[in-house]
Amino acid sequence: MCLDSGEHRKAGQTEIEWKLDLGSEENFIMLRSLLEQKGEHLKSLSQINYYLDTADHTLLQAREMLRLRRENASWVLTHKSRGKNENGLQSSKETEWPAPNDLNEENLLAWLKEQTAFPIESPVLLGVLHNQREVFGLDGFILELDSVRFRNGEEWCFQWELELETVKHPEARAMLESLFERAGIPFEPQTKSKFRRFLEFAVYSSITE
Repeated sequence: MCLDSGEHRKAGQTEIEWKLDLGSEENFIMLRSLLEQKGEHLKSLSQINYYLDTADHTLLQAREMLRLRRENASWVLTHKSRGKNENGLQSSKETEWPAPNDLNEENLLAWLKEQTAFPIESPVLLGVLHNQREVFGLDGFILELDSVRFRNGEEWCFQWELELETVKHPEARAMLESLFERAGIPFEPQTKSKFRRFLEFAVYSSITE
């Protein structure tokens, strides 16, 4: 199946979101407990992120990201570029295209060669990142509580964070600061995206330095 370049659900939009580092599983559990009490649990999402590039690492060198994500039973192809981070407020230009639901680890590279939405020659898989996302509604905002894991050699690396996509930056920060104070955990902006943190533990990290 080929994907027509007109089939997209985000076309070069700028994504702006707060990303906060929870630091530990203990802080994650305390924040989740407070959100369960004060907010509304909207859904649970099991995500597997497959990070991709060309054989000569063209995207990494341009500081761009290409990702195939399986979210529950659905797949989506995402390209991000022009990433910025200002003390936890991260922005990037993002385009998404739906991908076939019958993809798997065995056929995703073959499909990537055939699709036409984002032409890429000799695609390679950089690695895989797993994320369990719990989505809550609170005070008119949508909060995404993430438990992330990926392999660091033979061991698993675990990280925890909170994301909130919004254009109401001062209001969102005030709400988040109050939420973290009530939970009794430090307000720590996340300085790097999941992808950049993933790269720090991958053999390709030297390409981005």
